[in-house]
Amino acid sequence: MSIESYHSYLTEESAANLRAEADNILAHDPEEKLTWWYDLSKPPSNIIENYIMKSAQQHGLDGYLGAEWWIRSHDSINSQWYFHVDGDVDRFRETGEYLAAPFCSVTYLCDGGQPTVVCDQHHDWLKTNDIYITGNADWTLWSYPKMGKHICWGLPYFHGVVANMGHIPEGDRRVTLMFNLWNSRPFEPACVEYNLPYNIKDGEVFLYPMKDTDLEFREPHGHFTAYLEGVETAIQFHGYHEPGDSFLVTQIRPQHLSEDQYFPIQ
Repeated sequence: MSIESYHSYLTEESAANLRAEADNILAHDPEEKLTWWYDLSKPPSNIIENYIMKSAQQHGLDGYLGAEWWIRSHDSINSQWYFHVDGDVDRFRETGEYLAAPFCSVTYLCDGGQPTVVCDQHHDWLKTNDIYITGNADWTLWSYPKMGKHICWGLPYFHGVVANMGHIPEGDRRVTLMFNLWNSRPFEPACVEYNLPYNIKDGEVFLYPMKDTDLEFREPHGHFTAYLEGVETAIQFHGYHEPGDSFLVTQIRPQHLSEDQYFPIQ
């Protein structure tokens, strides 16, 4: 399983400083459509690039060409993000060549919100012979947000944000900083040099990585339907969690469970 979870990854001060910059970026990027490029051969020019550089070094991956990064938010627990694989979409549109990101990450800058769900199903790397989905479908990883938490993976796994699970504290929102590492720069216009009318502050972050070394497998309580490249897929889920939990759920439906979809109430 090419996936890692760190229940703590940043010092509290570093996470708070990144959240402040994320909020300022979101205020200038209300549509949240673009991603930005950081060339890893260059010294960091702001606190976000400093974080990306240090995280890449911590993972032993600072030899990559660069990082594509972006900020995303969810104001309501009813909000979701469809299951997808991170890839160079504009390259595929222009040339027909499909490249998936070789390293993906999510860093949580909030203390609540919907879980990120990562599936044990992924793209064929080059989408050859019309094979778009492969993998064993043995498990899903469920990652609930916590300030300064970090997850990452090194295969083109399908992943998304599931609505109506978790809790967003009153007056807050779910905020994440994502970066992917690449050996070739993704095509424009999706990935560009940072161009917002807000100057990200200088600064240094300090990592405090505490890895979840033994992720618990939990039994499903039910399932919901997701679509992977348009293919209807049943995602088994475990309905109970603690804030900041990461755990695995087997994708094999226990025989005593009904096939009807349902959600337990926490």
